[in-house]
Amino acid sequence: MLTRTEYKITVPPNKIEEALYQLPRDDFRFTLNRPSGNFLYDPWIIKDEYRNTVWDTLLSTLPATIGEARVIILDGGQCYQSHGDIDNRYHLNLTGSLSYAVNLETNTIFEMLNDGYWYDFDAGLRHSAANFGRDFRAQLVVRKLLIKNTLTDPARLRIVSSLPVDDTRFIGENTVTPWLNRADKQGIITDLTIADTGIIEFLIEKDQVPNLTAILPRGFIAES
Repeated sequence: MLTRTEYKITVPPNKIEEALYQLPRDDFRFTLNRPSGNFLYDPWIIKDEYRNTVWDTLLSTLPATIGEARVIILDGGQCYQSHGDIDNRYHLNLTGSLSYAVNLETNTIFEMLNDGYWYDFDAGLRHSAANFGRDFRAQLVVRKLLIKNTLTDPARLRIVSSLPVDDTRFIGENTVTPWLNRADKQGIITDLTIADTGIIEFLIEKDQVPNLTAILPRGFIAES
């Protein structure tokens, strides 16, 4: 689930901590860049207020074509609900101790090390994160862009849920989202969009539609 990359930062830990404490603590995540076009497919550009700062320096150690970059805070004693993500991520641990990523597919844990390396995160696997320490854990999490696949025999689908919003999100992120993550990497979907209502629309290879509908949970339907 987590694999160390060759990308390494050179910013000293004390400079990172200074930058962290300058962020307002009215939320647990802070977006550092903005979209240049499509949210999931086009590169994001750093916001003016973070240009030529520690955050700009950290992001410059990654490839130029990245998606949304967020500083995400997890307080001591907290964890996330089980979920999978449509897009894979780069993870950089900024501060904290006794924090772990949890692979719920294999029931294994990965320690989040402050070693200065970016890690490649397969977010299509159902996972969580837990902070067993007393201090907050901060990570810089960067979305990888989805692939603009070329399909042979495309069909347009949208996935619609009749469940309440909270149920839609939890159930969908443990079934539909992991499937879409794998399908993107396999080259069998493209042009994916996520509506505010939770409706997901995309193109899919027509012969793959039965494989998708077979995994849809109760309350979710595929419409052409």
